[in-house]
Amino acid sequence: AIARWGSRVTPAYLAYPALAGAELLEEILRRFGAEPPDGATRPKLVACLERTLSEIAARGQVAMIVVDDAHDVSTELLEELRLLVNAAQQIRQPLEILLIGLPALEARLDDPALAALRQRVSVRAKLEPLSAGETRRYIRHRVSAVGGDGPGLFSRKTCGDIAALTGGVPRQINSLSTEALRLARASGSTTVETGHVQAAVATLSGTHPKG
Repeated sequence: AIARWGSRVTPAYLAYPALAGAELLEEILRRFGAEPPDGATRPKLVACLERTLSEIAARGQVAMIVVDDAHDVSTELLEELRLLVNAAQQIRQPLEILLIGLPALEARLDDPALAALRQRVSVRAKLEPLSAGETRRYIRHRVSAVGGDGPGLFSRKTCGDIAALTGGVPRQINSLSTEALRLARASGSTTVETGHVQAAVATLSGTHPKG
């Protein structure tokens, strides 16, 4: 999404931030390309962030905080992000927050304790599991992206097996495909066969649903 928005957005990407308070503000500032002052209090950090937002807006861009694995972040952090949006609105500077997470995130946002945050959510988007055809194209694309022969390594049958075993969930597709490919290479095979996929399921037992 960020790649598609291109120069319209300046992102601050936070991969599961286990931070809060001043540390969170410092990390956000660094991600936006600013250097937070040493030992600054929260009000000074907020003021620094406001200046940074103004500089981003002056370039004709929108500042965006992207939080990955947002289903795992604390309620305190979510509230801190809401307060940052409020602060940005008070100075009339755009600040968007994109929360990315597993389905548990949707349930968290419906928690009565997060009612104030929920009122700030303008768009909710849910990605459905990949179909068998989408799974095949996804696996082959990932292989091709690193210079490999996607169709040669993963046949239609093998991709169908992976789709059925993972339920079309991308993270599980990644793990199962990677392990199956490792086992295929270890056995000297030039293609990933059904046996490699089944062996990969056994190796990853407990992390994949049975299919």
